[in-house]
Amino acid sequence: MAEREVAGYVVVQRGIRHVSGHTVQPLEAALQHRGFPAYRGVSFRPLKRALRYAAEWGFLRPIGGARKAALIVPLMGRQEAFLFPWCFQHELIPYIYDCVPNEFARWTRLFQCQRINIAFFSARQAAAHFADLFPRKVMQWVPEATDVTQFDPRRPLADRPIDILEFGRHYDPFHARIRSYASRRGLRHLYERTKGEIVFRTRPEFVSGLATSKISVCFPQSLTHPERFGHIETVTSRYFESMASGCIILGRCPDELRTVFDYDPVIEADLSCPEEQLEAILGRIEEYQPLVDRNLQTVQRIGTWYARVATIESSLHAAGYSLPAGRMAAAPA
Repeated sequence: MAEREVAGYVVVQRGIRHVSGHTVQPLEAALQHRGFPAYRGVSFRPLKRALRYAAEWGFLRPIGGARKAALIVPLMGRQEAFLFPWCFQHELIPYIYDCVPNEFARWTRLFQCQRINIAFFSARQAAAHFADLFPRKVMQWVPEATDVTQFDPRRPLADRPIDILEFGRHYDPFHARIRSYASRRGLRHLYERTKGEIVFRTRPEFVSGLATSKISVCFPQSLTHPERFGHIETVTSRYFESMASGCIILGRCPDELRTVFDYDPVIEADLSCPEEQLEAILGRIEEYQPLVDRNLQTVQRIGTWYARVATIESSLHAAGYSLPAGRMAAAPA
């Protein structure tokens, strides 16, 4: 086995309870399609809880000097239980979601403890922070994406029965204004009515809901949860899922998304007069079909996890890693 070989990836996304929380699953599917073998992660909840304590005490660390081939490990936050048992003998290459400023110090300790040589981050600002901290390591931004084959964009905007969709978190000041407006106008406006409520109870309902929505409201978490995300403004899968479903996106465009697409695919929300803005959009909805079609074509081309895995492969190769034999050369049709 080569010294710097990537043997596969660790499967971590199991027991998904929230229908829109399939963030890691399409990344794993793209890795599998590209020929990376799967290594099973921990799924037994009591063991995962115990492993969190073990990680805090520093028990999850490499044993000995030379290590076996590397494994890619997707991490939604510091889910160190998913490093077990591979961290003892294998080199780990994390792909990290939700790396927030108030946990930077803990991530630093994890990188040092695990002797991480290369890591990928969904947030560009987090990648830049750790690239400055570890200048001899590879700390690279690879933005989130989606699996466009899971969504249905075929229905024209004018024929969609849901006027406004807010799935997941709200930007409260904006939400309060449009909720009142939609109620007065008799518009169909779907959102979580109590904290933690699931708008769509099943995955097929979620996909269908996006496919029949005119407007999908999307704000970055730096606005909706500033106490946690601080200055980290990142594009998340909800933007790509909305575009893959043929929705107008209304909200704020993270700079990351503008960088990836090389144009602004989002209609900037007018926070001072959201009612008038919505009235204008819904009153001439057909005029936004060309933007929606352009966004769909772009996300199908460069907003997929197959594109992201190709970037990861290129970076691994440049860093001196060999990849599994028999990898696929292209995304599925």
